Amino acid sequence: MSWITPVAPAQAGPRLAPVYERIAAQSSSGRVSNLWQSWGADPAGLDTLHAHYRALMSDPAPLTAAQCEMIAVVVSATNGCGYCVVACPFGVLDQRSYWYLTLNLVG
Repeated sequence: MSWITPVAPAQAGPRLAPVYERIAAQSSSGRVSNLWQSWGADPAGLDTLHAHYRALMSDPAPLTAAQCEMIAVVVSATNGCGYCVVACPFGVLDQRSYWYLTLNLVG
């Protein structure tokens, strides 16, 4: 259970709603993930954090989006963040890769 109470998009106030709209528009799933919702209590901080994330992950970049996500998954597995490993974009990790990361980097 999270110590941080997430703010669901339906409960977003006037300062948070436009930030959530930008995040959803730039998301491959078209929604605001739980990770971003956990920052919902601080709309300005969330906006800055998401802008930084997009700057790192967007073109032009020396790595593809899939390569960036794989690095993020390895770092998350190394740090023991099960949520980030499980929540990685569909197709980035197959079952064998997940167990390899879990057993060799985390476990």
